[in-house]
Amino acid sequence: MAKYITILLILLASTNTGVCEQLYTESFTGDGDVNVVGWNSVYSTGSDGGITGGFAWVWHKGNCGNIIYTREYTVNTSAYSNIEFKFDLRRHSYYSTTPEVSIAVEVGGAWYVSKTVFVETNTTFQNKTLTYNPSKDNWDTLNIATLSRGTTAASNLSGNITGFGLYSNSRNLGSDCTAEYDNFTITGSPTNKSADFNGDRVVNFYDYAAMANAWLTEASSPDYNETYDLYDDNNIDIRDIALFAQDWLLGAKYPYTPVETHREKNGFNTNWKFCKGNPNAAFEHIMMEEVGTSQGLNNWYFAASRNAAGPREGLMTFYNNYLGGGWGSL
Repeated sequence: MAKYITILLILLASTNTGVCEQLYTESFTGDGDVNVVGWNSVYSTGSDGGITGGFAWVWHKGNCGNIIYTREYTVNTSAYSNIEFKFDLRRHSYYSTTPEVSIAVEVGGAWYVSKTVFVETNTTFQNKTLTYNPSKDNWDTLNIATLSRGTTAASNLSGNITGFGLYSNSRNLGSDCTAEYDNFTITGSPTNKSADFNGDRVVNFYDYAAMANAWLTEASSPDYNETYDLYDDNNIDIRDIALFAQDWLLGAKYPYTPVETHREKNGFNTNWKFCKGNPNAAFEHIMMEEVGTSQGLNNWYFAASRNAAGPREGLMTFYNNYLGGGWGSL
């Protein structure tokens, strides 16, 4: 019983915010070439780069391209949404600006560079962020051997990201310049599995009880069940409850859709429904209206009437203010 109460308290305290996970990070600690941290480099003739004092740098001799990259982690693009590349960028104090910097990715054995470019004139690190969008219109081809930026990708990028890095090009400067990098990070939100574990088209205490049986288990535990591992990290813990809370009392339609797209919330028996809205409006309108806003916790009521319009029959009590109000009657 204590296990069920613990999970319930966590569920009630959870918010409907997506969980963002750090997938990869590199702080470029060390001194020498970038290979000291498992990265690779391709520099144009006469150019140079490396790691000094805890950051990476690339020096451009004249108008040219350079890249530092790694293949030490693969980003599973089907398991994560809202994938973001983040890094810190600054110029060397000797030069007035950095070269143009793009995110480079390897997908399907080919390299691409983002059409979005970053330029920095500050001598202190400034954070840059690119949200991954595989549409071909966001990427140019890249010949990693010759460091030549090509034309728009022929098709949308499809598949996992098997390599990534930072491509810089001084094409618009025509003079020497340096880019300095730090704190390269990739984040993403796990793609949600359905919390309707028993397939009855509603996420309620039946699903909650099933998940409780696997609470605080991991892949090596005899009670672990990957069905309840919504966060997909081989553990059943607070991260899974946070995702479960997003679907709580959702009357899901198939295929599974997010909680914010539905207004219907099902009750315990066939003739009873949890509803939200004006109790004097049409009953089916209250139950089924498609809305694009989050549901919140206020102004829900329990009704048994099947009338199409008019005041509700059999209305029970409702909670009109989750944080500061109380129970009232309709």
